[in-house]
Amino acid sequence: MKSLFTLFLISSFALCACSPSTATRGNYIFAEDIQSIQPVITTQFEVLNTLGTPTAKAVFDENTWYYVGLKTEKKSFFDEKVTDRQIYQIVFSEDKSVKSITKIEGEPVEVPVASRVTPTSGNEVTALQQILGNIGKFNPQSK
Repeated sequence: MKSLFTLFLISSFALCACSPSTATRGNYIFAEDIQSIQPVITTQFEVLNTLGTPTAKAVFDENTWYYVGLKTEKKSFFDEKVTDRQIYQIVFSEDKSVKSITKIEGEPVEVPVASRVTPTSGNEVTALQQILGNIGKFNPQSK
């Protein structure tokens, strides 16, 4: 009986360790929130109150906001996997009312990261040179 209980206990711990953990990242927007925003009627302030701060703003256009939301799942020691992704683009007109709302579909684009090193000018100084270089640079305050 004792070994059966131990086997049950070990198997329950093993099953709990394999259960996935889910997380929501960014601004994941509910359908009723996005439906409450009406073009021409809703203002920028009302969008802020309804959806919160945007995830990003367009670089050269302050009137374009992006709301990005991800749902991720992680199983034990494996990498996180994105289970759901939503991206909304909200464009405002000059009078700060909503001009358009667009849900951006499609696969994400992988952006390659440059591995180059930016050259800098100056001297490479060791720790000993830094310590000895400061000797005599600071004058004691005269009274």
